[in-house]
Amino acid sequence: MGKNDADMNEFNDISALDPETALAQLVDAIGELLDIGDYDTVLEESTQVIELEDAPPHLQADALAHRAMAKSELGDAEGAVEDFNRAAEIYGDDGSRLAFVLVHRSTAYGNLGMAEQEIADLNQAIDMPDVPPELHAYALMNRAVIKEQAGDLVAAAADYEIFFRSAQPEPHNEAWTRCNYGWLLYRQGDYQGSLEQTQMGLEIDPEISFGYSNVGLALLRLGRYREAKRAYKQALKMIGSTEELDAVMLGDLKTLEAESPDTPGLAKILKIVEKRRAKLAKREG
Repeated sequence: MGKNDADMNEFNDISALDPETALAQLVDAIGELLDIGDYDTVLEESTQVIELEDAPPHLQADALAHRAMAKSELGDAEGAVEDFNRAAEIYGDDGSRLAFVLVHRSTAYGNLGMAEQEIADLNQAIDMPDVPPELHAYALMNRAVIKEQAGDLVAAAADYEIFFRSAQPEPHNEAWTRCNYGWLLYRQGDYQGSLEQTQMGLEIDPEISFGYSNVGLALLRLGRYREAKRAYKQALKMIGSTEELDAVMLGDLKTLEAESPDTPGLAKILKIVEKRRAKLAKREG
C-alpha cells in the first residue's frame, strides 16, 4: 500500500470519531500530504474543510494555510497570499501560527516581486516573542538571502551572524546557510572566512554541489591550486547539466579569469570544467 493510500484510509477512518476530533485529524492528514508534495489532493481536501460552515475557526485557518502552501508550490502566488491573509485574520494573536503564515506568505510575496511586503513579513515574524526556534531560524535565513540579493552585504552578514549565534535551525538549513554565508564572505574578499564557512556547511550536508565550487574558488584565491582542483572535481561529479554547471561554476571562474587572469592553476581548472561542459552538452543533444 502506498503513502497516499494510507492517508486516504486515514480520511475514511475518522468517521467513527466526534466531529471536531475527526476534522482535526483530517487537517493533520492534509498537512502530511503537503509534506510529501501531493499538492492537488491538498487543494481538494483543504477546500472541503474551508467550506464547512460549522468548522472550528482554528481548523479552518489551518486548512487555509495548507491550501496556501500548496498554491504557492503550484505557482499560484496570488491565490496563496489571499489564503494566507484569511488564515492570518483568523489566527489573530496566536503567535506561532501567525509566524508560520508570515514566513511563508513572504515567499509568495517574493514570487510576486513585492519586495517590501516580503521583507516586512519576515521582520514581523523575527521580532515576535513566541516564534518556534526552527521557524525563527528559517525567517532569519530568508531575510539574509534577500538582503544579500539586494546587494546589502553588511546587513546580510549581520543576519547570518545572528542566525549562527542564536537560531536553532534544522541541519539542512544550517548547511545551506553556511554555504550561502561563505559565498557572501567571498564577495567581500574574505577568502579564508569563505572557505571555513563553506566547509562547515559541507560537513553537515556533503550533497551541496555549489559548496564545492565555492570552496574551489576560495582556494584559488588563496593560492592553493591542488586543493582547489580536488574541490572542483568533486563538484563536477555532482553536476548533471550544462545549465547547472554554468550557474554554479563556470560563470564564477570566468569572472575570476577576467579579474585575475594570472591566478595560479586557474587555466588548468577552466580546461577541466570546459571539457566536462562539452561532454554534458553532447549528452543533452
